[in-house]
Amino acid sequence: MKYWVWSLCVCLLCVVNVHAVDWDARGRMIEKYEDYLLLKSEDYEQLDFAVKLFEEALLPLFENAVENAKGYGYEHEGELAYFDFKLNAETEASEAKRKQAKENERFKKYFSTTLPMVAYAYLVPGPEEGANPYYKNKEVLALYLKGLEYCYSRGLDEKTWYPDHGTQTSHKAMKAGLVRESGDFSGVSLHMGGFVQSVFLMRGELEEAGLIEKYVKVLRNAAINNGLMYAGFYEYARDDAGFVFNKNPEKYSKGTINADGMRLFVDYFVPYYLMIRDEKELEEMDAVLARVIDTNLAVKVGIQDTIKPDGTGFHHATAYVGGYSPQTLESFAQLLYLVSEMDVFDEENVEVVKYAIETFRVMVQKYQVSGALRGRLIQGGNEGAAMVITKAMALLAHDGGFGDKQMQGRFTEYFDADVFLHGELMEEYFKGNRGIAIKGLGIYRMISDLVGEDIKKADVPEGAFVKPYAAAAFFRKDDWLVVAKGFSQYFWDYEGPIKKRQNSFGQNWAYGMLQVFSAGEPVSEVGSGCDMMDGWDWYHVPGTTASHYPIKERSQKEVMKQKKAAGIMHKDVHRHYSGQTYVGGVSVGNAGMFVMELEGVPFYSTNDLRARKSYFFVGGKVYAMGRDIRGGTDKDETHTTLFQTKLTEENNVTVVDGNKHVSDTYSRMLGKDVGLIDSVGNSFYLVDSTNELVFERRIQQSMTPRFEKTEARYATAYLNHGIKPEGDDYFYVVMPGDKDGDALSELRSNFDAYSNVVEDKRVHVIEFPKDGVTGYGFYELAETSQNMLVKSVNIEACVMTVNEGESVKIGVSVPDIGWESSETDAQLGGLNYGAKKYAKQAAKVHELEVTLRGKWKLAGEYEGVEVRVKENETIVSVKCSDGLSEVFSVREIK
Repeated sequence: MKYWVWSLCVCLLCVVNVHAVDWDARGRMIEKYEDYLLLKSEDYEQLDFAVKLFEEALLPLFENAVENAKGYGYEHEGELAYFDFKLNAETEASEAKRKQAKENERFKKYFSTTLPMVAYAYLVPGPEEGANPYYKNKEVLALYLKGLEYCYSRGLDEKTWYPDHGTQTSHKAMKAGLVRESGDFSGVSLHMGGFVQSVFLMRGELEEAGLIEKYVKVLRNAAINNGLMYAGFYEYARDDAGFVFNKNPEKYSKGTINADGMRLFVDYFVPYYLMIRDEKELEEMDAVLARVIDTNLAVKVGIQDTIKPDGTGFHHATAYVGGYSPQTLESFAQLLYLVSEMDVFDEENVEVVKYAIETFRVMVQKYQVSGALRGRLIQGGNEGAAMVITKAMALLAHDGGFGDKQMQGRFTEYFDADVFLHGELMEEYFKGNRGIAIKGLGIYRMISDLVGEDIKKADVPEGAFVKPYAAAAFFRKDDWLVVAKGFSQYFWDYEGPIKKRQNSFGQNWAYGMLQVFSAGEPVSEVGSGCDMMDGWDWYHVPGTTASHYPIKERSQKEVMKQKKAAGIMHKDVHRHYSGQTYVGGVSVGNAGMFVMELEGVPFYSTNDLRARKSYFFVGGKVYAMGRDIRGGTDKDETHTTLFQTKLTEENNVTVVDGNKHVSDTYSRMLGKDVGLIDSVGNSFYLVDSTNELVFERRIQQSMTPRFEKTEARYATAYLNHGIKPEGDDYFYVVMPGDKDGDALSELRSNFDAYSNVVEDKRVHVIEFPKDGVTGYGFYELAETSQNMLVKSVNIEACVMTVNEGESVKIGVSVPDIGWESSETDAQLGGLNYGAKKYAKQAAKVHELEVTLRGKWKLAGEYEGVEVRVKENETIVSVKCSDGLSEVFSVREIK
């Protein structure tokens, strides 16, 4: 008899407090979880791609796993494994240590990939009898049990250490007097999911072998005594699990688990939870489950993971849109799907996860995330985040869980079966990562159910979306997306420790990047001309005003040595904060703006770069203004890049003032009033600049983050401000998807009807007469010109007005999040400072006052908004927080 059925029957026969444990709901949760993990025989008849999936993807994995398990050797049986160190590209280590690292890696592959896949080989039926020779095969079962017992002998047991995934914690804990009683799996504590999952799936076989109690304890230890989840299990966990948590009370909160830990919670805790027999233990874990959901599937203050007030997914104190946070949202959705019939969550938990999923959709086009929002994870395919988000949508949309109508509409809009089920990604869709070879085969069944339903598609997001916690804005129209990205005193610049060789050249990503996604099928980063792994000039990131560093191989030690020699006291080579707080923006429907008080941070030399960069999104165009550009490094030129576009074909054309260019060796200064169309169909109009525009078409030599040499053909346009500019300016316009140049021609022929720069020093003010929009970037507290509606503000703010006939719609925001901090300490300490200082701080509530010329009244009721008329002026008081936009309408008093 299956273990879960047996357990359920025993418990129902017991005299229990049925109010505390809903055994029926628990039984259905067990069924749902197993159904989510496995394919069924009937799936081959109901899913048109299931046979191909089995034959081309699953069976080869099963064959490989079984053969690897047979040939493993099982050396070192009975010897405890210690994953208490890690080696990187720059680590100096003895031969013995490197030999141990190699053996550790071999063992890790065995327990995290090979052994779990053997379990799947045993449990997944083929499309017909005999198609899977491993299905219910006694030899395969014996192979799995042998492997499980071997792992147990190596210290993967009920006393295994998992104090933290950073291996130094183990040594610090032992130095503090704690004792390891078994293996130390700290360095692989993120990679146990497949192992844990397999124990759950093989629970019936373990029951028959008399091993079930033993391995329930192993799973309990993996969940409860894992340092990353200590905040959820602090009443029950050992001291070693709480070592990091208890040493940093200012950084951590009871109940709050970061993105990594929440993924583990679903992958480690759920299988253990579903195998609990003891009623008292189950009641305790019910309470833990409810507390963890309530605390973490929620909007979090400060830089705590995972969901921020603007919906941004957070990890490592940043918007990690291309990794970490989307995987966590998938885990959130999976958890909610599994507990949908249990009394351990409320509606708000579901709504906040939906909010974060919708926010992700705003940030991507179509399935790809800007490199500036992928942290250090910029290599390899860029569709992984979108894949897991489509699964999150499906989990909330499916009738087996919530049947949520909003998610059904969004899934139908976003998911493309040709991409995910019938293309190259079909074989990737079921996979997990970090020790989970198979995340869930049942997802195909759920997807098929949703695709087969008549569901009305949600609208594709369109308009301006400012996300303060990402220090970014997203401008969308038709099938294109423009991403603006900055950094500040609260949100760091880029992630990429050079020793990891993952994002070695990412220093400039957040210096006012303006990346256009407008080409490709579907629209993609590479399709839009940005191919970072092939000839890309990392220091000509579109939109940025930044130092143009040489691309060459560097070591982290070398960079730190150079910084020390230059007197730079910053403690790291990445995750730097500036000293500025005016980074953010405001949106009013389809119009919006993004501002950045840019302050450069040192890479390997001092950098006193300063600039004020504003982007206005109006009428399907992005107006880019840069003012007072000064400073930089002593040896590197400062460039503002309009575009850098890969030329994939010999006949790729770039158009300059109507002239077509196809040469690979073209370079010239174009002046200060120039119209261009890049090779993927975006047009650019340089309206004015203190510097001439440089245009080049050439073969570029570059490197990958691993310092592998590459080269490719590119066309690049940039303003060369030289070394240490002293007050340069520019103003240009980007028109995405303008392949034929019609929008460019119309703009140049009638420019004053489209925009008028009113102020550009202390306040950036641009009128857009054709659209009835005016944007104000108050970099300083100053009064505007007499003819402007908005006179002044009492706090540095963004204001945008939209004329709507008898009323004026006004959007306002205060970009400053308002966390208490030391500017100097934040700059020198980087994330080490921010992780503690900003961890739990709620954003400041600003009492913004906007003074309007003339007498006005509110055109409706708006929470937190009040007006008072004083002589011939109107003062509008607005409560602003988290950098979010507050929108209201006013009517003139006549």
